[in-house]
Amino acid sequence: MRAARHAGCFPPDHGGWRAAAGGARRGVPGRGPRPQRLRVPFALVPGRPDRGRPQPDRAVHCQGTGQPHSRRAGGPALKGVELPGAVVALTGASAGIGRAAALAFAREGSRLGLAARRLGRLEEVAAEVRALGADALAMELDVADERAVGRFVAAVVERFGRLDVIVNNAGSGVRGSVEETPVEDFRRLMEVNYLGTVHGCRAALPVMRRQGRGVIINVSSIVGHRALAGGAAYAATKAAQISLTESLRLELRGTAIAACSVHPVSTETEFAEVAARASAGRKGGPVGPMQSADAVARAIVACARRPRAEVYPYPLARSIVWLNALSPRLVDWLASRAIPTKTG
Repeated sequence: MRAARHAGCFPPDHGGWRAAAGGARRGVPGRGPRPQRLRVPFALVPGRPDRGRPQPDRAVHCQGTGQPHSRRAGGPALKGVELPGAVVALTGASAGIGRAAALAFAREGSRLGLAARRLGRLEEVAAEVRALGADALAMELDVADERAVGRFVAAVVERFGRLDVIVNNAGSGVRGSVEETPVEDFRRLMEVNYLGTVHGCRAALPVMRRQGRGVIINVSSIVGHRALAGGAAYAATKAAQISLTESLRLELRGTAIAACSVHPVSTETEFAEVAARASAGRKGGPVGPMQSADAVARAIVACARRPRAEVYPYPLARSIVWLNALSPRLVDWLASRAIPTKTG
């Protein structure tokens, strides 16, 4: 008889094999009772779009245990935020996705703490938020400064009494090949895009732990999963954000604090223009499908309302991740057709 393929937990009907001792085929007498099937509702699987709706159960075989096996054992189920009256801290709020998200939360009746480096532009966004009937606090902020991020979160809590959602959205970009891009640009982007997100998470977590719940949303990019030529410095920071969020999500198991990442494709904002100015004429830039900042903002608001592990505002973006996992060289070829690169 063949031995069982694994000694632990099997997916249902794993090739018709039992997890019982000896691993005999199903139906052979004298091999003891079948292992128990343990039910894990589909709705508990993080990141599923159908989460929260009644679904058929997914059975999991566990050898030698009759105890329930749950992906969320030991803590409360994650719940989203009732947005009317909720307190949302949002970085990078002066333009682009940040501005669109601020207005989207304001339309839901949330109270907003807004931060960005360009205070004049930020005050304009705060005025737009107040015109929609929402309360707003505007504060100049460089997210690369850990203490400044801590002061921003503290100011939001002092003003509104709590913190329900933090959206770590601030970021910058440059273009250019690995050889052409100065090391200083790699370092600066890592300090703003990645460490800025780290600072936001670390400042928000003690507040959310005291409250017993909260939602952390880190705005990454599809290039964090699949980088393109001419975008190494930016893509590396987005990949780091994804890894940070994945680790944080596991560290928060058993709590009612959600850690989510949002992965837009190229967005119709001033971001590309600003990146081009910062790149001193080096080549690179947006490629592939484009989406509006409002579309990304709607996805962020939906994530706050119903947290999901990963959010892809552009419907086909997830397929890029799958295709790259199956055939990286095929995606290399497709990307090279879109962005010609020098050889030799």
